[in-house]
Amino acid sequence: MSANPQRSTDDGLIAELAAIIGPGAVRRGAELDERYIRNAWGYGNETAQTPRAIVWPRSTGEVSRVLSYCNAIGQTVVPQGGLSGVVGGACATARDVVVSLERMNGIGEIDDESIIVAVEAGATLQAISERLAERRLVFPVDIGSRATATLGGMIASNAGGLNVVKYGMMRQNVLGLEAVLADGTVVGGLGKVLKDNAGYDLKHIFIGSEGTLGIVTRATVRVFDKPQAISTAFVGVACFAGVARLLRRLRQLPLGTLAAYEVMWSSYGQLIREFCTRARIPFPTDCAFYLLIEAHVECDAIERVLAEALESGEAIDAVVAKSERERAALWLVREGSGEGLRKLGSLVTFDISLPLADMPLFVEQASREVAALFPATRSIALAHGADGNLHLIFATGGGSAEERLAIDHLVYRKVKEIAGSISAEHGIGTSKRPYLGYSRSAAEIELMKRLKSTLDPKGILNPGKVLHDVG
Repeated sequence: MSANPQRSTDDGLIAELAAIIGPGAVRRGAELDERYIRNAWGYGNETAQTPRAIVWPRSTGEVSRVLSYCNAIGQTVVPQGGLSGVVGGACATARDVVVSLERMNGIGEIDDESIIVAVEAGATLQAISERLAERRLVFPVDIGSRATATLGGMIASNAGGLNVVKYGMMRQNVLGLEAVLADGTVVGGLGKVLKDNAGYDLKHIFIGSEGTLGIVTRATVRVFDKPQAISTAFVGVACFAGVARLLRRLRQLPLGTLAAYEVMWSSYGQLIREFCTRARIPFPTDCAFYLLIEAHVECDAIERVLAEALESGEAIDAVVAKSERERAALWLVREGSGEGLRKLGSLVTFDISLPLADMPLFVEQASREVAALFPATRSIALAHGADGNLHLIFATGGGSAEERLAIDHLVYRKVKEIAGSISAEHGIGTSKRPYLGYSRSAAEIELMKRLKSTLDPKGILNPGKVLHDVG
């Protein structure tokens, strides 16, 4: 009898996986770099453990063979992309095998007539964008973690980001995909047509499923011509009514030209001024709200709208970028807050959807109630204003599990009261799973469980994510 049965079992598992995809593509858990265990921001890391092993398949066929073997022996599998998620959806436990898609990073030829491209799941958003830029094309979905976020992870989480108001989320930009089911079956096709009503549109089963129904390996995605004109402005307003009124003015621009409408509360402005060395608010005025606006029109169109807003008192200060360097500096205010947030220590973050009109009162009440529980807590708010996606952040200082749980309960209860969504674009993962019933009915959750049981009867795919374990 082996002195260490677990070690012996792990040796056998490693040997079998190496036989399937080659010894150079398998590593046992103890040899893993920390980045495969815990994501950079720490979200979902509370239960993250070193997995039994990690494998790096290089093709859909290898993913299929790995899953077929794991399903046969009941071995749980956690798919991983760039580990830029913030709800613990790609974190593993000690019993899991991690399937990393990072070696499957090919970007196919661009179809110039249809303006589409087939991409493997491990390709990063930045690599895709750089490839497209050579042809003066842009990828429609843009998120702050573009350097690490992979296409497969973005599809699995139905990523949204900065340009949803113009292009939609990932769901609106995937024409076809290829996925591997728990038993190794390869399904789907790299469709090239925008309109296809030939029965159930099965790709939508996998988009937003967070790797619990299958592992996406390739996809055909829409890309777009680079806009001929891009205008970017940074605006200060005195009240939230001004935020809403200015958005209505901008929606009178030609359809499809408004690309981003980012709203930052004064708390966010204070974070930038106090803790960020690179990002700079472009005017000295302290404002209740700051707006980052981008529209695919000539600057004079934006300037006319802003002149009207300044004259009416809706806006109190504004800057329009006159060069690409100035545009990048304005975007850095919105995307460069990570430096400041890290200096605040432990964070409890929320990604929720609610009507724009409900945002100011929601932020005010939630911040006040959290401060009543934990007086040292600092709240920071920002939003993708045009699509109703609010990001609310609490810097707690202590960061205890009890603190986090109490704040989660408080905020998600308030979301439920106004019939909002507990997840706008980040998914459910493990951290939001207890609150799924706040945004989905019992009948909907039961249907999700039936779908999971049908496609993954043994429950090997990303167990414990989205739903309580089934299978």
